[in-house]
Amino acid sequence: MDNGTIKARTIIKETERVTGTVGKIKSKTRLREIVVPRQLAMYLIRKYCKMSLAQIGTLFTPPDGKPKDHATVLHSCREVSNMIETGWIFNGRKITDMEDQVMAAVEMRVNPEHF
Repeated sequence: MDNGTIKARTIIKETERVTGTVGKIKSKTRLREIVVPRQLAMYLIRKYCKMSLAQIGTLFTPPDGKPKDHATVLHSCREVSNMIETGWIFNGRKITDMEDQVMAAVEMRVNPEHF
């Protein structure tokens, strides 16, 4: 497993932790309280890991389903970009604040020697 994949998996775990959706991001549910954190994780992986849309989709394969396709990942990234541009609030927090919190935790886990 390369460093990009390790970082991507860490982003998923930390997004779940920060948003209170532990164990739910990869599920098939379409509930907003799960969908938005899933979209955020996809956006962060695209932004920080430079993986292809298809590679990101495979990271979000539910235990009993098929991977998210590239169009779903692209849609998620665009949605989060729009949320950031409009200052959208999710569960009382700005998306950018959640991004900062997730990525700080990821860096501590992936590169602990810097802290």
